Amino acid sequence: MKKNILVFALAIVILLSTAMPIQVFADSEKKDLNDLEFAKELTSLVNKTDYDSEDKADIESIIKKYYDISYGSYFTLELQDMSTLIDVNSLWGKNFINVMKENIETIKYVKQKCYDVTQSKKIPIRIEIVDISVDKNTAVVTINIDGNKDECYPLFICLDENVFKLKKIKECWKIVSVSNNDKLFKLLNEEKFKDVNVKELHSKLDKMYSYSSEKNDISTNYETREYPFQYKYYDNGRAVQYAHEFADKRNTFFYDAGMDCTNFVSQCVSYGFGDTFSYDNNSSYRMIIGRWSAGSGGGFPAWEAVGHHWNYMFENKYNKEGPVVYVGSLNSLSEGDIMQIDFNDDGVYDHSVICVSKLKKEFAQHSGSKPYNNFYAYIGEKRFYKPSYFKIYW
Repeated sequence: MKKNILVFALAIVILLSTAMPIQVFADSEKKDLNDLEFAKELTSLVNKTDYDSEDKADIESIIKKYYDISYGSYFTLELQDMSTLIDVNSLWGKNFINVMKENIETIKYVKQKCYDVTQSKKIPIRIEIVDISVDKNTAVVTINIDGNKDECYPLFICLDENVFKLKKIKECWKIVSVSNNDKLFKLLNEEKFKDVNVKELHSKLDKMYSYSSEKNDISTNYETREYPFQYKYYDNGRAVQYAHEFADKRNTFFYDAGMDCTNFVSQCVSYGFGDTFSYDNNSSYRMIIGRWSAGSGGGFPAWEAVGHHWNYMFENKYNKEGPVVYVGSLNSLSEGDIMQIDFNDDGVYDHSVICVSKLKKEFAQHSGSKPYNNFYAYIGEKRFYKPSYFKIYW
């Protein structure tokens, strides 16, 4: 079978073989990213496989355009019209458009105000269309995305299995939902996200990047040394080492909590305070049994639940064992610090991550198939804390 490969030096390239794999590249190096025509040329399709129905061919085209236009919007920082591809009346469709709008507006405003210099780089992924199933006016498409899990992809790229559901509306196929094992996409299919208020978003970003918003409050009013405690200070580098070691796999000492973002963060923090990979002492000396602890059989809420974890970390530790933390901020961010995200700005925080690169603003996480994410891939409200020391009885 002949294969024609179209190569762009700075482009997205999609390559289909008999099993329909697609090769995609993202790059923003010194091209005129305001030129939408360039953005449209970021993908190319060769050796298209024959289908047994026109519907399946149309559906494949819809999937390809979904990534084309998402990338085009991401590079030009202008949300392109996706109404021909997405059912904007579906829950997922409305939410996805809102999330893309917030993501793009955030990056654009941060650049305009010179708060930060965000950079994109060429990131290859391989997309294989595993199955297209059509039943009258509905369709289900399963694809598999293979990429480098050490990279940070845009929020619309989720590695491993993705399931698209489509509906034929007025003779046109449209995407009604995309499901995968990413925490954000799970919420996009379950909750109604707020419409983006650009003025409020700008105000929130101004506040986040303002040094006047810096806080240094400790979680307890008692900073004097208490007898009979000893103080083990947090080793940020050690916590980051643990994060890299287990970002893409599970420490088998612990239970498998599925979407276990806070379980993972607690492990990193505990290790930063001096624990070991193997947790070979049955009652780990960097846990508080019955409060902030976990093992192969499960964990307590403060260890594994986003809100409970935050509340416990800032609980007054006077005359008590346990971790002591400070309020953090984006400006004071260091490797090993913790960030929590409220994706929907509804006051309920959904996700916990650990900073592994201050310069690149990269975070490690347990969220499906994306071990790493860039700060700007997280939409919604954020809060931060800085682990300081661990109090333990002599």
